Amino acid sequence: MRKETLSLLCSCAMPLVLSACVTLANEGFKLRLSDFETHYGEIKAIVIRDAADNGYSNLTSYVKPSQYNGWKGNMYFAVKTGYGTDQLEVEFSRDGDYEYVYINGGGVEGNPNSAAKEILADIRALR
Repeated sequence: MRKETLSLLCSCAMPLVLSACVTLANEGFKLRLSDFETHYGEIKAIVIRDAADNGYSNLTSYVKPSQYNGWKGNMYFAVKTGYGTDQLEVEFSRDGDYEYVYINGGGVEGNPNSAAKEILADIRALR
């Protein structure tokens, strides 16, 4: 194979390889437990809506945080793609008088970073 042909092949194939890059998310913040308890229904609706807006429409696992499980819970979204499975997890955990909300994810077709930022902004607006 000639050097020019190889160079052309590499320059054409590189964008295809890069288009399959994974986007990652790792965000978190804390709320007063009383605010979390008061607004939990709205928080759940925000998470589901904002996750769907960013490519994560399939809620596959849900554990509701309550006084019975130490205010720990999670919402897990998974979407099958041509590259595997895109995942987004929203985790709730209590520490003292605060409820921590952590968002982790990875995706090729979905955008977990955008979902995390949108979810956190909308939850912060509830205060």
